[in-house]
Amino acid sequence: MRALKAEWVKLWSLRAPVWAIVATAVAIVAGGVLTAGAVAESPRMLIGPIAASMEGVQYARFAVGVLGVLVATSEYSSGLVRWTFAAVPTRLPVLAAKALVAGGVTAVVGLVTVPVAFLAAQAVLGPRGVGLGDAGVPTALAGAVGQLVGITLLAVAVGTLLRNAAAAVGAVIAVVAILPGLLDIVSSDVARFAPGRAGETMMSDAWPAAAILLAWVVAALAGAAYLLRRRDA
Repeated sequence: MRALKAEWVKLWSLRAPVWAIVATAVAIVAGGVLTAGAVAESPRMLIGPIAASMEGVQYARFAVGVLGVLVATSEYSSGLVRWTFAAVPTRLPVLAAKALVAGGVTAVVGLVTVPVAFLAAQAVLGPRGVGLGDAGVPTALAGAVGQLVGITLLAVAVGTLLRNAAAAVGAVIAVVAILPGLLDIVSSDVARFAPGRAGETMMSDAWPAAAILLAWVVAALAGAAYLLRRRDA
């Protein structure tokens, strides 16, 4: 609990993670509303009301990726990590606390802004909109929040593995946005196992895709935990 409290204080004492949280909220709501507005003005656009309202989530993935990386790497750039590990020599509680704080904040932001984005987008769409209880809507909302939390935790693990913010952000972007496209060249069946594609699919087909993303997160955190114990600070 002391490690958790310490990570909470560290998160809010730095500007960059706070701006990443703000960017996440803005991207979710603004992306959904702007896309819904474009659909309302151009009825021929081949995008449904649910997908339009969730469009901002695709941009927010990068913001939560940056948040997760910053939570994991900020202490390495400042040298504070030596003091942290001196206070918590077993180290693993530190990783667990970072993951819980970053994932928890992302979950709260998502639980608030995803429904707001949906309702605002449906208001813009007017008669073409759908309601919260319509088919596919609960899955889309839950999948959007779950995707953001999963990518945040994956970013924490990648940041812990690489210990460099720039390299870790590049790796997260590559895994989330670039890897699915590259795997599509091989096979769409293979591409669905990429974490970025699994996250997208969670908003329409929750459970198989959620299991894939969860497997990535668990594997990455396990690798981060192993190296955290093995190497010097």
